[in-house]
Amino acid sequence: MVEIKYFDGKRGLFLDGLCMGAVGLSGEIASPYMIPIAHRIAGLQASSECLFLGGGAMILPAYASRKGHIASVWEVDPEVIVKSRSFVDDRDAFNITLRQEDAKHIDILEEEWFDFVLLDIWPHHKDIYDLEYFKKCESRLKIGGLFTMNYIPDSVDKKAQCAEMAETLKYVFTMVKYDILYYDNEEKLPAQAVYFCN
Repeated sequence: MVEIKYFDGKRGLFLDGLCMGAVGLSGEIASPYMIPIAHRIAGLQASSECLFLGGGAMILPAYASRKGHIASVWEVDPEVIVKSRSFVDDRDAFNITLRQEDAKHIDILEEEWFDFVLLDIWPHHKDIYDLEYFKKCESRLKIGGLFTMNYIPDSVDKKAQCAEMAETLKYVFTMVKYDILYYDNEEKLPAQAVYFCN
């Protein structure tokens, strides 16, 4: 079920109870994992080509558009596409191309096209969050391009699973950095990890 909910002074898009992105009521990014990604988008060269695999609430594509970048978005769920429209105003939509497409079909895209690729799909598909797919993403990047990924571990030892994912990414990318976001201030309950690779 896809729904828009208001909570704690925020508005979010939820898929089966999981928040796919939230903004404050004045439009600022309110999803913690999106903030470091937005910082990387802000640092891209002017008019960068950005590919978003998984559109969710369209918060980051809209942010990229506001920064003057060209955003291509692939979202497979038609209901998510319909509900996400309320998160994008007309000025943001100018530089966004939204396509209902399964990210598994990345092979149809030309190589060395994008300056920035974000993989942010939920639920995770085992044939997408794996080594071979990461190679396909890397080949779509221009030289010096940035691959970014949001990952929600599902094992008992979530921290170890995040580290294992970083090791997998190192088979493809020279530089792999990641941040783990936690549910708690004591950093004992990992929620997800955000990876930056080139």
